[in-house]
This record gives sequence, structure tokens and C-alpha cells, in this order.
Amino acid sequence: MHVVERLAGFSEAYRGRPIAPDVLHHAKRAVIDWYAALLPGAVVAPAVLLERALAGELDLGDSHLALGRRATVRAAALINGAAAHTVEVDDIFREGIYHPGAPTIAAALAVAQSRRASGEQFGTTPAPSAASARRAPRRSCSASTESALPMRSPR
Repeated sequence: MHVVERLAGFSEAYRGRPIAPDVLHHAKRAVIDWYAALLPGAVVAPAVLLERALAGELDLGDSHLALGRRATVRAAALINGAAAHTVEVDDIFREGIYHPGAPTIAAALAVAQSRRASGEQFGTTPAPSAASARRAPRRSCSASTESALPMRSPR
């Protein structure tokens, strides 16, 4: 079985489980932290350059950019992910040396907006996504009882 298949299997199995209150709490904190990086990153490059490059995908669709402009799911996920990644400095996952919150939450939010998901439905999305992202750089991709979120929560 390929790593991607194992990660997908983990995420699919996670969907059927109730999310522990402490995991949901940390997921909420991760989203708040993401917004804190998203908003200042939305007005500088590369986000503003991506808006120009993807102009044909803006002002339509059911997803939104950080400052409220409508966009396709693809454009919103890419632009918002880049915006958050530009100024994100505190969620580096030591074992993978990457920022899992920026792209994971941006993609989850773009899809949730396009499906008109409730806040509660969206709030449960980052946990399995981030947990899968956390497992990617490891040699073993077992779905153990590790912490579900790799991001440091804001203090």
C-alpha cells in the first residue's frame, strides 16, 4: 500500500469517529491562528500577484478570499494558502519542516464554503487533515493514537 493510500485511509476512518473535545479545541485554536496569518498575508505578495494571475477565477464561485472577494474553490485555496503561508511563523512542524496549517485550513475552508457547510462541519475538518499531514514525513504511517494536530497553538 502506498503512503497516500494509508493517509487517505486514516482520514476516512477518522471521519467516522467522534472528535475528542480537546482535539476540537486545538482545531479551533489552529483556525484562529491561521486567520491571524491570513489577514496580513492577504495584502502582500504572493497573494496579490496570485489574484492577478487567477483573475478569471475571481468574482465567481462560492468560496471567498480573505477580504471577502468571491472565488472558485481552487483559487480560494491557493490564494488563501499562499497568503497565510507568507506570514505564518509559529506552526512549523519540526519533523517535516513545513507549515501544515496554511495549506490545510485554506483548502478545507474553500471546500466548506463551496458546500455551504456549517461552522461545526468545517470545524471538524482540519483535525484529520492536519493529522494526515503530520504523518507524511514519517517513515511509518501507522494510524496510532498520536496527537491529532501538529500545529503549536497560540498561547
